[in-house]
Amino acid sequence: MPRKPAKEKISKDALAQYLTADLNSMTQRAMQYEDILSNKINFYLVIVTAAIGGLILASNIPEIKVFLLPIASILLLVLFIMGWVIYLQGLDLNANSIFMYRRMGRIRQWFLEEEPNLYPYLPFNSGDDKPRFYEKHARLRAVDSILVVINAILAAMFFVLLWFFMCFQVFLILFINPLYPYLIALGIGTVIFIVVWTIEFRFSEKFMKMREDMEAKGGFIHFPTGKIHERFGKTKPD
Repeated sequence: MPRKPAKEKISKDALAQYLTADLNSMTQRAMQYEDILSNKINFYLVIVTAAIGGLILASNIPEIKVFLLPIASILLLVLFIMGWVIYLQGLDLNANSIFMYRRMGRIRQWFLEEEPNLYPYLPFNSGDDKPRFYEKHARLRAVDSILVVINAILAAMFFVLLWFFMCFQVFLILFINPLYPYLIALGIGTVIFIVVWTIEFRFSEKFMKMREDMEAKGGFIHFPTGKIHERFGKTKPD
């Protein structure tokens, strides 16, 4: 059954109160996303530190020392998988925060439409196309960028330990120079670190580009910042 048109329009004061409440709600939601990400990262770092500390202590126990390489390899693999999952969650939380900030810009735009003289005083931009999901090299400054480094280090350590395990406990390879296996391990670790870091970094950029394209092609951008600046940029207070 179609709804009947309202006989009386909602007053601007009521609309302003409603939008202000929405603005506060979205602000809290965006801050909540950022806090969740920070807590996840801190918790993960505590787990990684405790695990590495446990391995160091276990290396002093003769009964465990024989099995230390396979145990450490499995533990590092588990930590890497956990770090990758948290990193994916972090990307999603970052994208959700940006989504909220853009919707806040729409509300500021409504107030700006009602009172153009507010333009020079707004502390944040109105419009709904900023902040951008993707900015070149912005992922290097993101909070979750530390996860990229930690995951790359864990992956490098895993393959180095795997090399030592296969070399000394499985195939029992003999080297002319005792430094050769460690130099090979250094090369393996360096290559794996660079490869994993590059994969994660490019994945994050691709993910953010995808979210940016979804917003643009999906018709979710109604108030481009550039047009708002052109329209209100020359507005002077009365």
